[in-house]
Amino acid sequence: MKKSKKDSAVKSASVKEAKKAAKDPKVTLGKVGSQWAYYVSAKPEPVKWEMNLAGEKFNGKWNAEHTHCVWRIPSSLKANMERHTMFLTGRIISGDGE
Repeated sequence: MKKSKKDSAVKSASVKEAKKAAKDPKVTLGKVGSQWAYYVSAKPEPVKWEMNLAGEKFNGKWNAEHTHCVWRIPSSLKANMERHTMFLTGRIISGDGE
């Protein structure tokens, strides 16, 4: 199935909205910098959940609009997060960067 320009525009807007949620001050609590990595649900989620990485649990946090679930993890576990099924399927995306 061929993707239309509209599909691409909608996906781009959704990713922009998700990345904005990852930068929400309610989520970051001032904890920014190279020691942290942020991941966010690619689309709005009805519930938040915890991630289990290398035996450690990381609680998801809601952004201010209560639409996206965001996880703040130590940068040392970034590779573990990017091997997680939710990341590989695109349900969770990196919140870092533009």
